[in-house]
Amino acid sequence: EQAMAFTEIEFVKFLPGDEEKMLQGSLSSIERVISSYNHTDYYFVFHPATINSPELTGFGSFLSGFKNIKELTLYWPHTDLQDSELEELDSILKSLQSLRKLTLDVSFCNALTDRGVESLAAGLSVLHSLTILDLNFSSCDLITDLSLEKLGFALSPLKLLNEIDMDFSDCEKIRDQGVQCLFSNIHDLQTLQQLNVNFTGCVRITEKGIE
Repeated sequence: EQAMAFTEIEFVKFLPGDEEKMLQGSLSSIERVISSYNHTDYYFVFHPATINSPELTGFGSFLSGFKNIKELTLYWPHTDLQDSELEELDSILKSLQSLRKLTLDVSFCNALTDRGVESLAAGLSVLHSLTILDLNFSSCDLITDLSLEKLGFALSPLKLLNEIDMDFSDCEKIRDQGVQCLFSNIHDLQTLQQLNVNFTGCVRITEKGIE
């Protein structure tokens, strides 16, 4: 049994009268509790105080047993998250074809580079049921225009997306080229109703980049 000492997982069934439940413990013990309910839709929130590839691999195997997950929120701000963890997340996302909402907070993860974001983008590109996406890369010092380019390419085929929130504040390596590439790729999303992108503190972006 794989211990997850720093993990809290929440889920709620999207049916009237159902209550939200907080579960803590090892993944296998949590899975036994969840399996005792005949749930069809799940909402998970993952709060690790520490994270490494073996833990994330275990979490991916855990999620793969619940094919109807509709919403997933991953909070990893101010952690030592590495590119390898987002490579693991790529595989996890590709198994969640029913996912409608994804929230990912990797703000202040200073070891994260374009390679990790490229892996994330690969996982996003196949989530064709996704309607809401919220990504926070604030103060990820090493990501560049390449990350915005890969994210733009990944989102362009997601025809059900109607809400996108992305935070790149204080990502000082981002320039006009990356901004223009991102917006040019998501411009044709016909279902998009809300787009919020934060570039506050991105000192290399000029007015030309955000026209």
